[in-house]
Amino acid sequence: MPKRKSRDDLEYLSKKIRKLERKIRRKTRGLSTSSSEEPPREREDVSDLAIRLQHYSTVGITKEGRKDLCEKYLIPSNCKLIDAPLLNAEIKAALTDIVAKRDKYIENRQKQLATTLSCLSEALSLLFSASTKDTKLIKLIMDATRNLCDCQYNDSVTRRNFILSTLKKDMKEQLQNTKLSNFLFGDNLLETIKAAKAINRSGAVLKASVPLPKPIQNKNKQMSGSSKNWKASFPPKKPPGPGASKTKESALPPRSRPSTSYKQSQPRPNNTRR
Repeated sequence: MPKRKSRDDLEYLSKKIRKLERKIRRKTRGLSTSSSEEPPREREDVSDLAIRLQHYSTVGITKEGRKDLCEKYLIPSNCKLIDAPLLNAEIKAALTDIVAKRDKYIENRQKQLATTLSCLSEALSLLFSASTKDTKLIKLIMDATRNLCDCQYNDSVTRRNFILSTLKKDMKEQLQNTKLSNFLFGDNLLETIKAAKAINRSGAVLKASVPLPKPIQNKNKQMSGSSKNWKASFPPKKPPGPGASKTKESALPPRSRPSTSYKQSQPRPNNTRR
């Protein structure tokens, strides 16, 4: 190939630059300015989509908008289990007001997730029924749907754990074995409660009685008869009388006795004059 001259190279590069500028202008013309209250509803590219997602994540949706979405995307009749499971009447009667309100809050969040799953399932149905299927787009929506289904399951498990922590221990094991359905603790909860009571009764019958430990006796203490508070009997003390001092002196040992016969042993002086 013949080499290009410097002029030809400059013209070639300028044409490329002009083409890129035209493309940039076209993209910038297609962008629409978003309002401060609500993002635009026209077709957006990646930057506008990010603005809209951040808006809803930080501001949220109004109560009326949330209600409209729930009425617009109904749960499919053949896929009822994606909806929030209802609380069993038997369990609801045993809960306090605080626990019941907490469970109702999580249930309302699950209903909003079910609306999102219904919307995505409708989009997947349109893609599956199309003549040319976009497999990449289908895979992306399926991944989002799987993630939301897992969030729905985790919320149901959280609701069950909060409720089981307030119930009796002998009922927990049987209630934990129940499977999720349209109700939080299964469809036949009354039969499960009856079975749990029967198991507890049979377990109490089969449980071996534990013998009580024998009391440890002290060998140094001698106990007479069946009385444990026995004490030795001593003779009653006599009241002190007039001869109490003599008895005390007589009880002393011979060395400690006072010598009373010292003066009597000495001979008396003879004072008679002759």
